[in-house]
This record gives sequence, C-alpha cells and structure tokens, in this order.
Amino acid sequence: MAKRSLLIFMIYLLQSIGAFEIIKERVEVTKKGSEITVKIPNDSVLKSVFLAVEFSDQCTAGFKYMVNNNNSTEVLTYTQNVINELKENDVIRLLGVFETKDQVIRESLDYKIGVDGNCTLQHTVPENEFNLSETYVNYKCTYRRGQLIFEEYFNESMSQWLNEVRTLWYSAVPFQELVVYTNDRETCELKNGNLLLKAKWNNITQQKLHLLDCTSMVQSDKKNECGPFFLTVPSLIPSIFSAKVYSYPFKFKYGRVEIRARFALGDWLMPYIMLQDRENMNIDLGSHIRMYARGNLKLQDNNNNEIGAETLFGSAFLMDQSDEIIEFRHSFSNKDATPLAYDFHNYTIIWRRDKIIFKIDGITFGSIKNEDILKELSTKERVIALGLTAGGGLNFPDNYILPEQKEFKNDQPNAATKFVETIMKNETQNTWKKPYMEIDYVKVYALDANEQ
Repeated sequence: MAKRSLLIFMIYLLQSIGAFEIIKERVEVTKKGSEITVKIPNDSVLKSVFLAVEFSDQCTAGFKYMVNNNNSTEVLTYTQNVINELKENDVIRLLGVFETKDQVIRESLDYKIGVDGNCTLQHTVPENEFNLSETYVNYKCTYRRGQLIFEEYFNESMSQWLNEVRTLWYSAVPFQELVVYTNDRETCELKNGNLLLKAKWNNITQQKLHLLDCTSMVQSDKKNECGPFFLTVPSLIPSIFSAKVYSYPFKFKYGRVEIRARFALGDWLMPYIMLQDRENMNIDLGSHIRMYARGNLKLQDNNNNEIGAETLFGSAFLMDQSDEIIEFRHSFSNKDATPLAYDFHNYTIIWRRDKIIFKIDGITFGSIKNEDILKELSTKERVIALGLTAGGGLNFPDNYILPEQKEFKNDQPNAATKFVETIMKNETQNTWKKPYMEIDYVKVYALDANEQ
C-alpha cells in the first residue's frame, strides 16, 4: 500500500514538473523599441510567479509578483523599459520563482534577441547556480549571491565618488570635528593607482574662511559649515584641512565590503571607512557603520588598553530617541604592536540583516547582533564613505581616553583653541609621520548564503 502511494505521488510530481516544462517552453519574450515584454501562459498548475530581469548581467529596476487568481487561463504579462540600447544577439535573462500546486521551482532563463525583436530561449541555469541575494542597490534590484556589484581601483578618475566640502569645526559636541574637508589635490589625490586622503596643517595668513563649493545639506547649518568666517583670533580659524569622499550614485543595503588600504599616522588624526545614510539631511548624525583607527602612536583608554595606531575598531553607532549616540564596538590589535599605517591591510565589513561582521586580512574580530541597531540600519541604503579627520567628540571621547593623555576637552568652550595649541607644539607635529590615508581598491559583493 505504501509503495503504491509513493508511486502515485511520484507520478503526480513528474506530471507537475512536466507541466512546468511545457509552460517554460511557451514563455514569450519580445523586444520592441525600448520595451521588453514577457508573457507567461497561466496554466492551472501555476499558482504564482516572481520575475526579475537582467540585461547583459546588469540588474534592472524591474521585478513583478503575479498570482493566478481562480486558476485563470489569462496570460501573465510583465513589461520592462530599457534605458541602455539592446541590440540583436544581446541576451536577456529572466530570473523567476515559479510556484506550482506542490512545489516551488527556481529557474534562470536566457533569451537571445532576434532580428525581428522576438527572443529565443537559449538555455537554463541549474537551481544551484540561481540564488538571489538579499542585497539591494539603489533600491532597484536583487543580485545573485556573491556577485560583484561595485568596484573601484582609482586608476584614472573619481567618477564614482563625490567630495564632501564643509567644516564641522563649529558643530555642537560631540559632532564637532576639528578639520575642514576640501576638494583639491592638496588633500585628495590619485597617485600610482591609489587614492590619497591627506591631512594638511594650514598656516592661516588671513582671518577668513569661505567654502564656496560647500556641500552642507542643512540650510540652517550652512553658515557654520560653509562660512564665510571672519575672526580676530587666529587659533579659532580651522587649521587642519583634509578630505572625505563618498560613493555616488552607488548606495546599497546588505553586502560584503572589501577595501585594501593603509591608514594614516599622527596624533589626533583618525582615518575611517564608513557606511552612511546619504539621505539623512546631516549625514554625520544618525546611525552608521564604521571601521577606524586613531593615529596616535601612544594612546590608552581608562583601563590602560591601547587604543592608538595599532588598534583597529569595528563599530556601529546608534542615535537613540533622546539624540544620544551609542557605540557598539569591537577591537583588534596587531600581535607585534605594529601601527596599521605601516602596511596595507584588507578591511572587510559584512552587513547582514541579522548581524554586522568585521574582518582584517580575513580574520574576524567582531560581530554586532544588537536588534535595535540592526533594525535602524536596515531602514536605509548606505553609501561608502572614506575619510581622514582630526579630533572630535565621537572620535576621541573625554570619558574614554586617559585624562593625562588628552590636554583638550571636547565640551570646553575653548576646546578648539586648546586643540590648535596642542597641535602647534613641535612634539605633536613631529608625530605626523604619515598624515595621509591610502586606498588601493574598493569592492562590494552581494551577500552569499550564510556569509561569515
């Protein structure tokens, strides 16, 4: 009896699979002008279809979920407009999830465009090669797991990046940073296939600062972030110029970021890699993911732990309902106490829905699973930001660093003046052995299954 039941089930399953094969062969794909049309016969065996489209291995904004209502025999139709021109013999790939009455079938179907616009089925990709990732890019599409979705080698241009131009010198604590971000070759330069972000001590000759190409996004903050500033006390003019760039138009949610870089070295400098929300009107506020190191050769926290140039941090910042910033962090220190500025290292951030993983040179040194920060970060796509800053309440917190190692206090009215006086001391300037951050490449991959 059991054998007979199994035989009946296998016959039914084969009939379902066979019915789907018939449906697959009857799918019609046509190109007319800039429009692609897909028609799927709505056989009674078919319950629903999720369909996405790729052109020449590039995702599009299109996907559609279609349901067979009441076993309708009407044709299921999906239309997608094409921005880039498609020509004869170009390949269109349909990524589909087909739900029948007793199973879910994943298929990838390739169609070659004919001279008349009708497309011919080429071959199918086995299910184990067709795996959609949960990664999103510019809110437009889902990529295959492990697919390279962004890369930059900094060989010739900065066409995939924008410079931030503004100062946070006059921002409120703890968001104050004692630096001016500019867009010129003295602070941001392509050299020998690397991007250099350079901190420069600016000898003020006149008491004026005006950033004409300022990128401040908050109208009420433009005066404080862009100028013009006319001050009578030289030490209150921002004296350190540096650079920060962010990916544009590329932004994403969930993925693996790999960056090969060499960090900067110098007291009170801080090189960083950041995943930020560009849509936030003030992108330095709010929650974000960060990897960073402080440039001080010798710096300790209140427990006498080394937190200077040899220590890498992987963290996530959460702004709570009272606008307080909470940092969830992990750290990694070289066994031989070598500053990260001495060599290139591979820095990896894996941003998953259920956790954030940090790696250096393939070694995992921390993961964040806090539900509040994960939920907050999941609300927005993020840009990749690369920067070199100086000072700052979030970067060098008063309640975290040994008091005797930090002469200036972030919350004092004369904090900026004290900072400048500290930097102007010969012993501090002499620590700026390498006041620049070098980036070799940036790559982003769609999340693979169980990415670790």
